[in-house]
Order: sequence, then C-alpha cells, then structure tokens
Amino acid sequence: MSVPKKGHCLFYNLFCKKGGIILENFANIIGYENEKKQLMQICDVIKNFERYAKLGVKKIRGLLLHGPMGVGKTLMATSLMQAIGHQSYIVRKDKIKEEFITYIEDIFETAKENTPSIILFDDMDKFFSEDNQRRNPEELIMIQSYMDQFKDKDIFIIATANVLRDIPTTLLRAGRFEKIIKINRPNRKDAIQLIENYIQNKPIAKDITPQWIGNIMDGSSCAELEGILNEAGIYAVFHHEDQISRDSFLKAFLMKKFNVKINDFNWESYLHKQKVAYHEAGHIAIAYIFNPKNIVFVSIFPNQNETRGITKILEDEDYNFSYQKMYEDALYTLAGKAAVEMKFNEIDVGATSDLEQTSFLTQRFIKNYVVHGFDYLESEYIDSRENVDKIVKEANKMIGEMYDEVKSILFQHWDKVEKVANELLKRNILVYDDIVSLLQ
Repeated sequence: MSVPKKGHCLFYNLFCKKGGIILENFANIIGYENEKKQLMQICDVIKNFERYAKLGVKKIRGLLLHGPMGVGKTLMATSLMQAIGHQSYIVRKDKIKEEFITYIEDIFETAKENTPSIILFDDMDKFFSEDNQRRNPEELIMIQSYMDQFKDKDIFIIATANVLRDIPTTLLRAGRFEKIIKINRPNRKDAIQLIENYIQNKPIAKDITPQWIGNIMDGSSCAELEGILNEAGIYAVFHHEDQISRDSFLKAFLMKKFNVKINDFNWESYLHKQKVAYHEAGHIAIAYIFNPKNIVFVSIFPNQNETRGITKILEDEDYNFSYQKMYEDALYTLAGKAAVEMKFNEIDVGATSDLEQTSFLTQRFIKNYVVHGFDYLESEYIDSRENVDKIVKEANKMIGEMYDEVKSILFQHWDKVEKVANELLKRNILVYDDIVSLLQ
C-alpha cells in the first residue's frame, strides 16, 4: 500500500515501531490535529499492546470514521493502515448483493489466515444502497457476525461512512466499532493551510489569496475545492486566460456549488433582474451595517431551482453562543424581502426560504432561549398542541416586529441598497473588496 502523497487533503507518513511512534515529514500533516492524535494513539495501542495490557487495557477491535463526503476519511484510514504496517485488505461495494456477501466472507477468511491483519470497509453506509430502508441489511449483519466470530483473532477492522445514522447501533457496541471518530469539514484555520498547500504550484492570479479562497469556500470540503479549481482552470483556458482569475474562480464556484446558470441564462425581463438585485442588495446593506468584514460575495445569477441570487456571509465562530448575532442574522434574512417591497411597493414572492429560516430562528428564541419569558419554554415535558400554537403565534409576532425594524434600518441607509443594486445590475457578481469600495 502506498503512502498518500503530499498535495492531497491530508498527508500522512506515519510509521510505528515498538516503543513509540516515529513521525516522518510531520510538518506536512495539514490540519486535523485532534483527529491525528487519536489515530496515533490507536496505532500505538495496536503496535505496542503489551504495554497497555499491563494496565488491563483491552484490544481495540474496530474504528469507524464518519463525516461528510470529501473530507479525507479514506486517506486517514489508509494512512493508519500504513502506519500500523499489518497485512491490509480494502473492501468497496463493486459487486451485486449476493456476490458481495460472499466476497465479505472470503475477505474475513483471508484476513484470518494472514494475521495480524487489517480490513477496511470503505463507504460502509453504501454497502446496502439497493435497499436502504432495511433496519438490518444483510451485508452489515455479515460483517457483524464475522467480527464476533473472529474477536479472538488479531484482525483490526476499520470502516468509513458518510452518514452515521445509517449504521445499525448493534455495530457500534464494544468489541465491534467501539472507536468512533467524526471527521468534520476543515475549520477555517485548517482550510487555509490546506489551500496554501494545494494551490502552491497552480497558475493563480496574484489577487487570489488562500484567505480569499478560504472565505469563498467556507464550509466546503477539500474534494470540492479540487473540483472547483479544476473547473476554474477549464473556464480560464476557454476564455483565453493564462492563469486562474478571481472571475474564473467565482464563476466556477457558483456553477459547481450552486448549479448557477451563468452561460445559458436569460432573464425573463429587466424588471425581474432588478427585483433580484434589490433583494440581494437588501441582504448586503444589513450585513454591511452590522458586520461588514463577514461579507464574502453576492451574485444575482440564479441556480437551477431558484429565481433568486446568492449572498454569502460568514458566521462568527461564536455565532451559536451569541443571541445578539443570531438576532442580527434574522434581520439580515428579512432584509431581501423588505428591500424589494420598499423599492417596488409590491409583495416579494421570492423570499420563501428566507421566511422559513427566520421562522426557525425566532421559534428557537421563544421556546429555547425564552426571550419573551418562561411561559413559552418548551421541553420534552411541555409538548402540548396548545403550547406549540402559542409559541408559533409569539414567534410570528416577533417576526413582524423585526420586519418593521429592518425596514426602518434600510430606510436610513437606502443609499447603500441603491449602490449595491445598481452595481449588481452591471456586473452580476460583487466580492467583499467591491462592496467595501462601493460603500465606504
């Protein structure tokens, strides 16, 4: 098995030996510090078990890595296998059900004959996709049965999965996949380090920095970054550019991430385009007033399913711990609808998702944070229909009050709405630098 190469989302070159772990090229390990420590600990337990056995520690039988697609779960798993150094077998679903079940049996038997050994079940939650409504799919029952049958053999089982809830809880018990590690998308700090490594040999325009890409790609996986950079390269070459520009990257991002129709979209009317521009300008105006540094970009290009544009605003890392920031977020979400209705004096029919998001936030304010008093507190012991109706009614009243507040703020700063909307009508996409330059 080869070691993952530098330039992938995660680069590991871990080698274990009796008495400790030797880490070569440790500086090339990018991000995921906590996850790396857990993997190194597992490696040490397996390679140097006699030291742990003295304290009565039991052998680790199984490890499950789960998390979104494209975050490097398979790279982590194969790197751990390389670090441990045992005979390894990788199982992926590439056969019909009956053949695949037989294949699982054969892999376990082969691993038993070549202990110490490791089996990796990659994308295990896809093993039973043909009938994913079953509570106990036969493929996973087979894995569970053999894990129990061979529990006294020196076989270490690793699995990766995108969705943990698709794995039966019986597989997550002691003696099976007892070690479970969630692999999230990279945080902002890790993402910037990954981006620096990934773009270092690519022809990128000077005004594209890792920080800029990191803001645009916030919440995305490494695999998505790779796909978007490739798409940006295609777009740049097709338009006779010798490097990837901001414009190429942004359009590639919108096309890949949001299915935005950039090349083949015609507006129904100029009035429709105006309404979209003012809707997005309303969002940007409120975001600029409250926290301008978190603005990333705004686009009036619609995606395949919507007729509205896209505005990307970063969340502060303490967002989920600040009522004030959540409240400002609710105002920001209502601002698109308010701007359209203030400008055109008619109901904005394109704000359904905004209203749903605001409703979700305000109901949380009422029932979880009791901002209007403990009469609205909701818990597992207070779940009457009457109480739910009371919470919804109070939340809707709060939305109405916030909507009036948003319109008042926009009225005082209407020049910002006009400037952003007019510029969007000309350019279709604006990034942070454009907006700050426009509104300063």
